[in-house]
Amino acid sequence: MRAELEGKRDVLVSMETELGKAVHWNGQVGGAFHRCDVDLSRYSEQVTQLSDRWRRLQSQIDFRLRDLEGYQGQLQQYTTTSSVLSEWIGTTRQKQDALQATKIDSITALDEHLNQQKALNSEIKVKRESVESVLRDTDACVNSIKDYELELASYSAGLETLLNIPMKRTMTQSPSTQLTEEATLLQTRYIELLTLSGDYYKYLGELHKNMEELKTSSLIQSTKTQYSEMVVERDALLLKLKQTDQDRAMSQKLEEELNRIKLSLESELRLKLRLQEENEKVKNDFLYWKGQYESKEGAVRQFDSVKEKLERERSSLETEIERLMRELREGEDRYKSRLLITQTQLSELTSVRDTLEADLRKLREQHNACAKHTQTDENGKKDLDPATLIFDKKPMTVKGLRGEVSIKDLMDANLLEKSDMDQLKDGKLTSQDIEDRLRSYLRGSTCIAGVYDEANHKTLSIYQAMKEGLLRPGTTLELLEAQAASGFMIDPINNLCLTVADAYKSGLAGPEFKDKLLSAERAVTGYKDPGTDKIISLFQAIEKGLMEKGHGIRLLEAQIASGGIIDPRHSHRIEVETAYKKGYFGKEMNQILTDEADVSKGFFDPNNQDNLTYLQLKKRCIIDQKTGLVLLPIKDKKEPPQTTTQKNTLRKRRVVIVDPDTNKEMSVKEAYDKGLIDYETFLELSQQECEWEEITITAQDGSSRLVIIDRKTEIQYDIRELLEKKVIDQSVYDQYQSQKITLAQFAKIITSKTNSTRSSSSTSSSKARASATSASSLSLKNIASISVSLAGPAEAVVLDGERSPVGAIFDMEALEKISISEAHKRGLVDSISAQRLLEAQACTGGIVNPSDGRRLSIQEASRQGIIENDMATRLKPAQKAYIGFEDVKCKRKMSAAEAMKEKWLPYEAGHRFLEFQFVTGGLYDPELGCRRTIEEALKVGWLDGRAAQKLQDMRHHAKNLTCPKTKLKISYKEALDNCLLEENTGVKMLQAASTSSRGISSPYNFSSAPGSTSGSRTGSRTGSRRGSVDLGSPSSSSRYNVISSSTYSRTSFSSSSIS
Repeated sequence: MRAELEGKRDVLVSMETELGKAVHWNGQVGGAFHRCDVDLSRYSEQVTQLSDRWRRLQSQIDFRLRDLEGYQGQLQQYTTTSSVLSEWIGTTRQKQDALQATKIDSITALDEHLNQQKALNSEIKVKRESVESVLRDTDACVNSIKDYELELASYSAGLETLLNIPMKRTMTQSPSTQLTEEATLLQTRYIELLTLSGDYYKYLGELHKNMEELKTSSLIQSTKTQYSEMVVERDALLLKLKQTDQDRAMSQKLEEELNRIKLSLESELRLKLRLQEENEKVKNDFLYWKGQYESKEGAVRQFDSVKEKLERERSSLETEIERLMRELREGEDRYKSRLLITQTQLSELTSVRDTLEADLRKLREQHNACAKHTQTDENGKKDLDPATLIFDKKPMTVKGLRGEVSIKDLMDANLLEKSDMDQLKDGKLTSQDIEDRLRSYLRGSTCIAGVYDEANHKTLSIYQAMKEGLLRPGTTLELLEAQAASGFMIDPINNLCLTVADAYKSGLAGPEFKDKLLSAERAVTGYKDPGTDKIISLFQAIEKGLMEKGHGIRLLEAQIASGGIIDPRHSHRIEVETAYKKGYFGKEMNQILTDEADVSKGFFDPNNQDNLTYLQLKKRCIIDQKTGLVLLPIKDKKEPPQTTTQKNTLRKRRVVIVDPDTNKEMSVKEAYDKGLIDYETFLELSQQECEWEEITITAQDGSSRLVIIDRKTEIQYDIRELLEKKVIDQSVYDQYQSQKITLAQFAKIITSKTNSTRSSSSTSSSKARASATSASSLSLKNIASISVSLAGPAEAVVLDGERSPVGAIFDMEALEKISISEAHKRGLVDSISAQRLLEAQACTGGIVNPSDGRRLSIQEASRQGIIENDMATRLKPAQKAYIGFEDVKCKRKMSAAEAMKEKWLPYEAGHRFLEFQFVTGGLYDPELGCRRTIEEALKVGWLDGRAAQKLQDMRHHAKNLTCPKTKLKISYKEALDNCLLEENTGVKMLQAASTSSRGISSPYNFSSAPGSTSGSRTGSRTGSRRGSVDLGSPSSSSRYNVISSSTYSRTSFSSSSIS
């Protein structure tokens, strides 16, 4: 149109030119001619109007061109978005077709397919806004095109009117119609794709539901099969129970058994855990016995030759026995004939007695007035039977432990029946028969008689074993006291039972033990009551305060384990129950002696330092085939790491409390048991009791060091290190060496100095760490990222008063923090201790992530690789102690204490979990999600008084861990106290080393040589209690500080003297 308008410009110019010429020529016309001014004016006006209209058309055309350029950008945007959307629809349709064409053969594939379809459907729905945007752009373009077409038609008509020239038009389809069709097609395709995707998604959902129903039905079928099997097992069990007992109580027990079957999985897991523990023990035993096997083969061959010799002797003895049996039968026949003769004579004597009785009555009537009374010596007076005028027979006796024992005493002690007395009167039994039958009560002893040295294959007496370095003096004294208190000192070489005096003369005991063994022998011969001078028994001496209670109970346990309690007045043994019925001791003592849970572990195995009762120690002994005596085997220690010489004997300090009512002395523990002091005072006074010992340790290189040990708490003080650290002065040490001050005074100076140093160390710890870091930056550059500070037990707590558990292991050789599982892989921690440490984490809040201190579930910890998968299975019961045991009856969560009462949790594991929770802040209540104190647990009925007292007495918590640093048995409380604390994460780290800081390289191979620090104390009821403080090397101690070790033990002393 613009081109046609420009083409007509010449017409307008020519009209203006012609008009100008006409005006010019009209002006040249003279007056004589006719002028055309009016016409020219009219034409000039029309030409002017036409020019103005021309210019307006031209400006309108330019304006429309600019509008078209604006519409062109809008149209291009529409074209771009519509083409992109069209391509996406095509691509998505292909994806949809591909998904529909995919074959589904499993529910896993269906889940994956459903997720893909869900994602695709979500993507299609998200594109709805894009489609609507394209439609809006289409509408805008269509409206703009229509407006433009209308305006264009209007201007075209105006141009035709102006020029009076018809415009050429090409009849084509309007672009708006094409855009509308494209938009409609695009919308139709999108709606079709959305509908198809939604329908297919619904189809997949229904298919998934159907497959789930099918899976559920198959699971139900499997459950029915299992139920049928359980029904068959139940019927079989019912049949067996009905065959044994049709009682109603047994049917109730069957119902309980069926309920426990539902929890069989957890029981199997606990059984598996116990079996794994036993497997570890069996493996260790296997390795030991495998080594012993080869050494025993030679002995077996030697024993075979001896056996052949003994077989020959046995055959000769059998011949001799047959000969003696013949003589016995002949003697029996001979004595039977004599018995018949005696019975005949008895009948004759009976008739004579009747005659004499008649004569006697006559004589009494005649001589009543002149009857005389003769007084005889009281000591020589004998009972005269007035009926027979015959003196009573002397009571029949048998040989006892120290003298003769009457048959009547044996009947009173329930060792003989009345029928046995009748048989004695009839001659069917002899005193020798009684002695043979009651030999264990009348003679001998089954106590530990000696020691068997496995390294040299020889039998030694206990004292000789000490002199050869196989036993410590304290252990030797305990075993010898047990012999003396059990009846006799035993010579295992000659198989003799001796008194203490005879044993001392024979060299079975040295002069250093003589007085204590004579004191222990009084448990057999009896104690003299100071008030009445009567002979009283050991338990009566305990009640009267003549014997310290802990020491006395330990001697009683040795008597019970070797045959029975000894009655010194009657010189024979009696059962505990008989002694209680006779009133020899009270109910409390009876409970202590009969209840296995109350039996103190006052002895220990020198091979592995296990705390044991005397009976448990006997079970680990062997029987000498020649003598039948009980021998304690001492395993071969091939490479003792160091030797120790004891320079000074023990120096004790004992706290004595006087009962205000009876004015009798008692120990701190007895005063606490009677309620005379509270628990805080009990702890304070117990800490004041001490038992000092000086040990000189000599290493293989010849170097020696002096160590002062408090046997009460097992805290060690290295004198050389104290001198180097300026804790004590050289002048104080010189005074002690010159014996100007005693061991107790020297120890008191050391403890006071160390306590003051420890109290001031917290204030200067930051300065010390800064200076130490700069001084040893090269040696500690590998641990620059770890910052560990000194923290006491009261400081290492978190919110709500809870103490964090042991969360990691600190490798002292590599100087790095590692997880407990990694420490187990490196051999720093044994499997049992690793499991116990992880159990403590699981039952107090979750597994600790060593990197940041966060608590995780065992599943998450296993997924992150902090613990192994098999360990995660073992830790499930511990985790339930925190999250709660599901009570199927009441539909609530039970705590570990309640689960123990319901028998859902074994006592050993449950008590261990309670100890872990108690030392970290209190027993956990999964129902309320909070900790409870012991008082609250008592109120709600979780615990009884005895269990609560066991938990509160943390010094006697089970030592079920092996310290990864010292390789000694420790409790979890001691492990917490020995930890390092990392400042930035709050993670507690237990120090570990591949070699013990005390020279022991394995927890299963402890030394019993004189250099070994193992052993038990004289008079200690609880046996060996060990603890250590390793100050470490200078490079490590400059950066790290150990939480001070404080291992407590209940110590009893046989003497109250202070030396």
